[in-house]
Amino acid sequence: MLEMNKKPEVIAGIFLLLTGFSVIITLLTDVKFLTALSSISEDIKYISENTRILQINSFLWISSAFLMIISTAALIAAIIPYQSFLGYLQGLFLFLAAAMFCFSGIKGLAINELLQNFNELELINADSLKNNILALSKEKDIYLITGYNLIGLCFFVIGIFAYLTLRIPLFTGIMSSLTGIMIPLFTIFFRIVCLEILV
Repeated sequence: MLEMNKKPEVIAGIFLLLTGFSVIITLLTDVKFLTALSSISEDIKYISENTRILQINSFLWISSAFLMIISTAALIAAIIPYQSFLGYLQGLFLFLAAAMFCFSGIKGLAINELLQNFNELELINADSLKNNILALSKEKDIYLITGYNLIGLCFFVIGIFAYLTLRIPLFTGIMSSLTGIMIPLFTIFFRIVCLEILV
């Protein structure tokens, strides 16, 4: 029984669950710009009233990235004995996704730093401040969307691993592949809809 609990697959599964919960909590606390529905000034005012939540959310993204890196190592250890190429490939995708989430958290902290002194800085150069905050917010979103797509690719690779080795239940492999396809499609569709609204 102790040997079963020490299997790399079990360790990888535990860290993936922790990472999943962390990402869900982070998404629930996310503070977004709504420029398509309101003015930039209203968006900045809304976010400046929620700087604490933005700061917590940014640290949560960085924490999620750290958990994802551990999950990457655990998944590589679990997969490479059976498919070394797929093991390293999914590890690469997941590691890059972790980097994207970490960068997103850093951008969020940069936005928070600007917003903390918003009232004082606004009197000096309001337009420049708003443009900087909006630019940082767009960069943050780009990192997040890239991270989501990389996670989708990782799921797809895990699905292929399930088909080739049957080390994972086939149903799980099918769901993993479908998830891997749906995440990029959903993010692309979401971006197109947002661009149409902005236009």
